[in-house]
Amino acid sequence: MRTKKVRGLPVTVNKGDTYVPETPEMCPGARQVSIWAGRRNSGKSTGCASLLEKMGYDRLFLCSPTALSNQGMVARLKIDPEDVYDPNEPGVLRMIIDEVERERDDYERYVEEMKRWKQFVRQLKRDDPVFSIPDEVLLTFFKDGEFKKPYHKYGGRKPFIGVLFDDCLGSRLFTKDIRLLNATVILHRHVAAFNNEPGAIGLDMFFLTQAWKSNVGTLPPVIRNQCTTLAVFKTKSDKELQAIQEECGGEISKETFYRIYDYCTAGEHDFMFIDMFRKKSHPSMFRRCLDEFVIPENFSGTDTT
Repeated sequence: MRTKKVRGLPVTVNKGDTYVPETPEMCPGARQVSIWAGRRNSGKSTGCASLLEKMGYDRLFLCSPTALSNQGMVARLKIDPEDVYDPNEPGVLRMIIDEVERERDDYERYVEEMKRWKQFVRQLKRDDPVFSIPDEVLLTFFKDGEFKKPYHKYGGRKPFIGVLFDDCLGSRLFTKDIRLLNATVILHRHVAAFNNEPGAIGLDMFFLTQAWKSNVGTLPPVIRNQCTTLAVFKTKSDKELQAIQEECGGEISKETFYRIYDYCTAGEHDFMFIDMFRKKSHPSMFRRCLDEFVIPENFSGTDTT
C-alpha cells in the first residue's frame, strides 16, 4: 500500500461549541441515551436508579404510567411530583422539553443580571454612586431594605437534566408521538440551545424496556442506534443476545462477548453494563453491574477494547 500526504487539509476539532456536564469519575459520561433491557422483575429499575442517583443530575423527570405504584424509586431519586408525567398524555414530551427550556431561560436570565450586578457594584464604589445610577437599576437590586445579588437555584451552574422512561412501550408517546420522540433522541444533546453562547442544556434519556429487540413491544431502531450505554440482564432469547453482540460488542470476538455476558449475569439480578463511549480513565467498556469493570483480556488472551 502506498500513501501520499495532502498539505493544508488537517482534521481539526471545533472549539467552544459544546457544553458537556461533568460526571463523577467512575460514572459514565454525560449526554446519555441509556437502555436497560431485562424481563419483568429482573432488577432493571433498581439498577438504573442506582446509577441515576450517582450521576449528579440537578433535575430528573419521570415518564411512566406506573409512577404511583413506584413511589420508592421516586422518593429515592428525589423526583419532584410535578416532574412525573404520563406517557399517554398528549404532548407529554413537548411538556418536558418546555421545562428544560425554562431552565435554560432562567440560567440566561441569571447571566444577564449578573452582568448588570457587576456594573452596579462598580458604580456603587464611585464617589457619587446614588446620583449616577438610574432609578430602574436601583429598583432591580433593592429588595427587602437592601441591595441583593441576583439569585439562581443552581448557583450559576448550567443545570444537568435527565429523563427516565419506564413502562412506556405501547403508550401514546411510543405510538402517535413516536416521531417527536425519535427526533428528540437524535438531538438530545441540543435540547434547549443557548441563545448567547455555544452549546445547549441537553437532556439525558434513560429507557427501561423488557427487550432490546423483539417482534413486538420493543424500542424503535432510532433509539437503539443512539444508545450510549446498555444494561443487559439475563435473557432466554438467543436472537436478542446475538443482536446485542453484533450492535454493541465492541472490538472483541463473539466468543469473548458471550463469556463476559455469562460472567456478568451469573447472579439473579446481575447485569452486563456496556459503555459504548467510556471515559479514557475507565479500563474497559464492560462492567458486571456498576461496580466491577470486566477486562476482556482476562477472558481471552487475544481480544482488546
